Amino acid sequence: YREAIAIRPDLDRPYYNMGCALVMQGIHKEAVEAFEKAVERNPRNQDAAMRLAMELCQVGRFAESEKQFQSLLKASPSNADLKFNYGSLLALLGRTIEAEELFRRALELKPEDAEGHDKFGLFLAQLGRTEEAKGHFQQSISFSPSPDAHCHLALAMLVLNQPAASLEHY
Repeated sequence: YREAIAIRPDLDRPYYNMGCALVMQGIHKEAVEAFEKAVERNPRNQDAAMRLAMELCQVGRFAESEKQFQSLLKASPSNADLKFNYGSLLALLGRTIEAEELFRRALELKPEDAEGHDKFGLFLAQLGRTEEAKGHFQQSISFSPSPDAHCHLALAMLVLNQPAASLEHY
C-alpha cells in the first residue's frame, strides 16, 4: 500500500486498504492514522469513516470515536451495522441504556442479523439478563448457526441451571 500511496497520495483507497491491513496486524495507532488520511481525502468514504470510529475506540480515544459515530449516524441513520458498533462503544463506556436502544434499533433494521442477535445476547448476558440473552442466541442460531452462538447459548443455559440442554450446543 505504501507504493500505491507514493504514486497517488491524493487517493483515499490506498490509505483505507493500508488501515485495514494494519488492523489485521494489530497495529491500531497506525491504522487510525491511515483511516484519518482516507477520510481527509474523501469525507464521503463511509467505510473508512466507520473503521476510523472503531479504531479510535480501540486505541482509547473514546470521545473522538463517539463524535465520529454521531457524525456517521447523522449521515446514515438507517445503517444497522453503524448502530451496533456505536452501541458497542456506549456499552464499553457503561452507558448501557443508550447502548441497548441502539442495539434494538439495529435489530429492527436487520431483524435476521445472526451476528447482531449474538452480540445483543452477549450484551444482555453481561447485564445479568440471561433469559433474554438466551432468546437472542437462539435467534442467532436460527438465522445462521455459528460455533460462537452455540457456545454462548450453552453458557446461558448453564447460568439458567439447564445443564442437560446446554450440552446440545457444545
